[in-house]
Formats: sequence, structure tokens, C-alpha cells
Amino acid sequence: MRVRPAVIVVLLLAAGCTRTKASEVTVASQSASTADVTTAGRAAPVGGGSTPAGTTQPNASTPQTTKPASAAPPTATSQPITQPTSTQPITSQPATSQPITQPASTQPATDRAQAVPVSPPPAPIVWRKCTGNRTECATLVVPLDYRHPTDGQTISLKLKRRLATGTSIGPLLVNPGGPGVGGTVMVDGAEGYFDAALLEKFDITAWDPRGTGDSDGIVCLDDVDQFLALDPTPDDAAERQAIVDADALFANGCKTRSGRVLPFVSTEDSARDIDQIRQALGVAQISYFGFSYGSRLGATYATLFPSGVRTMVIDGAEDPDATGTQASLQQVIGFENAFESYLASCASDTACPFRHGGDPGTAFDALMNKLDAKPLSVRSNRAKVNQGVAINAVAEVLYADGRWPLLSRALAAAERGDGSALLSLYDSYTRRNSPGEEHLFDAFEVISCLDKPGPINAADAQALIDQATIAAPR
Repeated sequence: MRVRPAVIVVLLLAAGCTRTKASEVTVASQSASTADVTTAGRAAPVGGGSTPAGTTQPNASTPQTTKPASAAPPTATSQPITQPTSTQPITSQPATSQPITQPASTQPATDRAQAVPVSPPPAPIVWRKCTGNRTECATLVVPLDYRHPTDGQTISLKLKRRLATGTSIGPLLVNPGGPGVGGTVMVDGAEGYFDAALLEKFDITAWDPRGTGDSDGIVCLDDVDQFLALDPTPDDAAERQAIVDADALFANGCKTRSGRVLPFVSTEDSARDIDQIRQALGVAQISYFGFSYGSRLGATYATLFPSGVRTMVIDGAEDPDATGTQASLQQVIGFENAFESYLASCASDTACPFRHGGDPGTAFDALMNKLDAKPLSVRSNRAKVNQGVAINAVAEVLYADGRWPLLSRALAAAERGDGSALLSLYDSYTRRNSPGEEHLFDAFEVISCLDKPGPINAADAQALIDQATIAAPR
């Protein structure tokens, strides 16, 4: 059996999204009468990381492609600008930054989706001190169903902000990607994301988007192993049925445990939440920074409420016109390119513990076949390290070449019969041991399904896999 890591990822994840460390970008002031939506950098495929918490870093050497934006394509954005990525904090141009001069507003910004009724204005946000430097927390109640905003059903959003160290220009709403990641991690790690000039001039304001974190987070399964630790290359009817059964278990779990909010956690719904947040903050316009999936969310807001945008920077922008299938194929190619870059780096590095005389690719294929035939047991209460676990572990480190040595050591250890390092990378990828993020993949799958449904039956899924095999031949 020939192993195709990128194809396995498609089978496991079905739909793509991203979480990347932002490229170095500039937030500059903008006239109150116009919105400036800027795209920068290139996006990376779905994955995990460690710094700052809840986000990942892109593979600086390999441009990637990602899942498309929401159904309402943003008209104010351009194609991503090719430029080197950076692990430096986001910087500002202090000389050009001016305070917002227009009067505050609690009225909804212009909504281009005329079929959706205007929601009643939210109550003003009541901030309270919480842990962290200059940090405040709050809860905002918004309509659950924006198509019926006065039916009495609501959802509570968790908000957090870090007050500017100097005279504030206003709120800078931020989102780290996902979907499925709670946005408040960007306030917790603000000093790692933004330089001192930006922290001086903006109130860094974030929220856990609906269906994530502490904003009525989606819960479908108690253990993500039930969904992701399956054999992704089924050899017989029983193994194929196990995948079908896992999908059914996931879907039924979502309906049973999160059925109230399930239909109302799309990117469009979250974009409408942004305007509720803007009104509750008492400002006419907001500045926004989002990367990876955060680019989709920001672009959707700018499309629905263009008059509500003061300045917007979106990094790692997605293709808004791609279908679900096209986006998945883009994702496959991105993973394949990143993985081939890793193999080339290891092959040329005599210190790489998985070098195998300059042919780590052949060694990797052999190891995956070995794990398929005989998975490694690490702990009695955990899934064995099979191909599925191993490939998710690989995905965890494909965003930043600085993390590739972790993969090399983990693969070398697995060859010796020790799967603990691969399991640890897999757990990092799935956020298993990250409080508040244990159900990231639950929310990711649900939001992705609402935004861009993928294959809905086995035949369509197989057709996508066949196309992915051609697009990513390894």
C-alpha cells in the first residue's frame, strides 16, 4: 500500500481551515468614511502549534492554500500578497495612527443581506477586571437566530480585552483562526502577537466566537480519538464501516449535546456577532485583524457591514470563490508541498535523525505501512499510534520549519517501537490537553460543514480522494 499523507488528511478532516502565526503586517489609520481591507501573506492548512497558545505558525518556506471564505464572497479584498512570513509581533506605524473622530453609534451598520431582519441593539458591555495585565472580561448576550432576532432565544459570548497602554484609538477586534478556536487567547497572548506601539494605541478586544470556547462551545464527542484515531486507509469492509460508524457517532453526538446551537454557528452568524459587539462597545466603526480562518470571518463582516469597518487587516486570506471540493484539493496540495519540503530538508541535513542516508521519504512510507499493520501501544487508556494518529502528528509540525526536528525525532523513535512522541504531537494537534480547547475539532467540523459542506456520501468522498491522489501524487 502506498501511503499518501495529504490524502489521508482529507479523509480525516473532510473540510479545511487554518490557524497560522501572522505575517508582519501594518495597521494604519483610515478615514472615517472609507474602509481599508488589506490582505497579506499566505495561509497554511489546518494544524496545531504552541506559541502563542491556541494558534500555530505557518511554514515560512512553503506557501499554502486553504479552505474558502464564507458563502458571501468579500468584494473589498484582493488576492493574498506574496511576502515572507515572520514570527515577529505585528507592528504599527505610530506616526500615521489617529484617533477615531466619528461619533459613537449603537445603530447596526449597513447590512447588505436584506433578507435578514435588523436585530435589536444589544445592551452596553459591562467590563470587569480579570486576570492578566490591563485585562477586562465581559459577557454579551446576542440573538441565537439572526433570522428571528426577537424570538427570545439568545447565546452568550465571552469577551476579553487588554486596555491600551496609552491613549486608545479604539478597539482592535482580533481573531486567531480556526474555526473552532476561542479568540480570547489573543488577548491572553497579546504581547506575543502585537508590538508595543500597537498595544499603546489599541484596546485589543477578542471574543470566543459562538460555538467555541466559553461561548456555548460545541461538544460532540468526549474523546476525539473516536473520530481521528481510526485507520484512514481501510483495507476491508470492516475498516470502512468503522469510519462510517465514527461519522454517525460524531453527528449524533453533535445533535444530542449541542443541538440547540448547532444550526446557528456559521461564519455569517459570527460576523453578525461582530456588529453586535461593535454596537455594544458604543463605536461607529471597528478596526479588525484576523488571520487564517480569521480572514474569512473578517471578510464576511466587511461584506455584510461595510460601513462598520474603520481599518481591517486579514492575513493568510482564503479563496472566497472555491467550492468545498476545490478548497479541499487546495488543502491537499498545501499539505503535500509542506511535507515534501520537510523531507527535502531532512535529506540534506546529516544531523536529521530520520535522514536514512538521504532518503527519508522511503523510510516514512515504510514506517506508515508498519503502523498500519501493527500500531504502537503507548498507554492502555489511549488509542494506539496507527497511521491516523501518526498523520495528524505530522500535520501538527508542518506549519513552521523550526518545529521539524520534533517530527524527525518522533519518527525515529516510532521506528524503534516508541510511539509516545507521535502521540504527544497528535495530542497537541487536537488540543487534547489544552483547557477550553478540548473540543476544537468538534466546533471545527460543525462550522466548516455549515459554511462549505463537503462530500455527503461515501461515493462523493471517494471521488474527492481520487482527485486528491492525482493533485498530490506522493
